[in-house]
Amino acid sequence: MTRMHLLETGVILFSLLSSSFALQCPTNWTQSDVYHDKCYWIVTERKNWFDAQQVCTDNVPGSYLTSINSAFENGNIDADVVDTPGSIFCDQMWIGGDDYEESGSYTWTDGKPFSYTNWDSAGQPDLTYKCVSTQAKTTKKWRTEQCGTLNCFICEVYASALTTTTASPYNCQTSSSPTARISALSTPMTDCYDWRTTGSASVDGIYRISPPGIEPFDVWCDMTTDGGGWTVFQKRLDNCTVFWNRLWTDYKNGFNNSLDRNYWLGLDRINILSTKDEHESGIENILRIDIFGNRCNPATDPSCDPAFGSNVYFYGEWGSFRIDNETNKYQLHISPVLKGNLSGSSADNLFSANNNRYFTTVDESNSQETAGNCAAFNEWGGWWYGDCSYFYLNGKYFPTDQTDAYSGFTVGHSGIQSGTKFNYWIHPIRSEMKLRRKN
Repeated sequence: MTRMHLLETGVILFSLLSSSFALQCPTNWTQSDVYHDKCYWIVTERKNWFDAQQVCTDNVPGSYLTSINSAFENGNIDADVVDTPGSIFCDQMWIGGDDYEESGSYTWTDGKPFSYTNWDSAGQPDLTYKCVSTQAKTTKKWRTEQCGTLNCFICEVYASALTTTTASPYNCQTSSSPTARISALSTPMTDCYDWRTTGSASVDGIYRISPPGIEPFDVWCDMTTDGGGWTVFQKRLDNCTVFWNRLWTDYKNGFNNSLDRNYWLGLDRINILSTKDEHESGIENILRIDIFGNRCNPATDPSCDPAFGSNVYFYGEWGSFRIDNETNKYQLHISPVLKGNLSGSSADNLFSANNNRYFTTVDESNSQETAGNCAAFNEWGGWWYGDCSYFYLNGKYFPTDQTDAYSGFTVGHSGIQSGTKFNYWIHPIRSEMKLRRKN
């Protein structure tokens, strides 16, 4: 079917009646024939729904998987897909609809009202699946699919985003990690604690470790905090690496944009590191969380922590730390807080909300929350959820501070003040999660 045949659905008439202007769309993007302040990018590379959204944003800040707001626009997009080289292999195309916040209540990622729909009559929408795609080349109808399915996709950006240029404070170029320090000793360094005590290492950096039952791998070792010897398994410096919408396999295997910047070590490796010494009587691991800076401004939101700015610091340590293997959904085990200013013994949010909980990601929910997926809700990311949590250290990192105090990359700071429990929100600038054998 030609583009002209598709446009005969009414797009031409609508376009002629609309006020027109030439919008300078980014390279490889095309201006909408219907909404002249909007550009589309048809991507024939296959991605899951979450990665597709990220590709849109990475290509042009302020862009999204597209919303479709009328039958005219639906026809316009179908025509653009047909005209795109390589789209012959794209039987399904991701668009920006999902029902993560409430099952059956669909929303567009760009915030537009979900008022126009074009569902396939054959059992759609199927509430078993969360993410919306369109059969742009064939039936032109929409359907829901498993969000991890690999599809081509359609991005959008509005003129308002193109004319608003904000310099990014981050250098987000992915680079290879610095060379790891490798032990010359015959005794294997099974973690950073071995490097500190046996290898006499005293400098923070990347070290190669050789835990039993797995191939050697590189980690970031904190050799200076509270005596050093900490194996860091989560490290966030900025918004250059997306954490929140990673899939189960990503959290299982790990991801990073360089071990000296943002990384998640991987649940399989954390499992091995936290259980490898169990056979030795009396050996247990300490979990430590360090929070550097707070972007949640109490002057604009009273639920933000009074300690505000780039120089504030919070930390906490919990004992008996381990996570189970994948068969048991990486269940988290910790004892109540041992020390630190992040949680109090009478108001220990991490222990009360997350101990003995299973790991949840946007594509696999193992929480007790019945209202929806905690990882997807408020873009909180993969974590050990019960009825959601107060700790969202893998949540979305907003380039500028979010207006919602409890969305994204957020931590609940709890304690007792004048006999009354308090809970304030912290939006970290940086965070680290690490483990070490108990001295």
